[in-house]
Amino acid sequence: METLIKLDNLEDDAWLADEVLEAVTMIYQLAENDYILPGTEGLTHTEGQAEWLLGNAVFIPCGTWLENEMRDLTSEGFDMVIKPVPGPDEDTYDGILAWPGEPYIVPVQAANVVGGMEFMRCLLSKESAKFFAQNISAIMPVYGGTEGVELSSALTSAITAAETAGEDLFNYFYKDWYTDLTNATRDAMGELLTKRITPEQFCETVQLAADETRDNPDIPKYTHEA
Repeated sequence: METLIKLDNLEDDAWLADEVLEAVTMIYQLAENDYILPGTEGLTHTEGQAEWLLGNAVFIPCGTWLENEMRDLTSEGFDMVIKPVPGPDEDTYDGILAWPGEPYIVPVQAANVVGGMEFMRCLLSKESAKFFAQNISAIMPVYGGTEGVELSSALTSAITAAETAGEDLFNYFYKDWYTDLTNATRDAMGELLTKRITPEQFCETVQLAADETRDNPDIPKYTHEA
């Protein structure tokens, strides 16, 4: 599942077009079957998270930041957990979107490269990672960073989900590379989930944005190998 879809016309890869349409149709069914909380489109992301915490929604598509971000509004004894979004068959139930978070950089021409590296060494120490896991409910990329730390139900389930995913742990990068394509996809998703466009129209809209990005020589093109 670690696949980067090329900015080529999906008609050239009929099987891929079918896979994309199937996935979009499954998302559309959430709106079609009235599974989405009324008024959701008018909420900020934290307002949406609050509605979930209040019991007005059963599930919320979110990331591991939720626990720390909503800590002040979470009632005592509320044990949140994460589960992957299921695919169309059992073979796809464990796949999960995940990525390592913000990068750390020390510029090679910085005024104090050694000082910058030392700061990073302290920041990414095992003790710092343990503090982060216990107080921020997030995992740092440090071996042994959770040793002896009592983890929350949310963080425990997130680690389990990532470990279970194995090779089906994936990420996509276009959102960081191509702003116009990202915005077009976001806007089309909003239209889809309010039933203002069909899954076919969603695919057509996003494909057009992808084609425009591909054909614009002024936009740098990037590649990634999993």
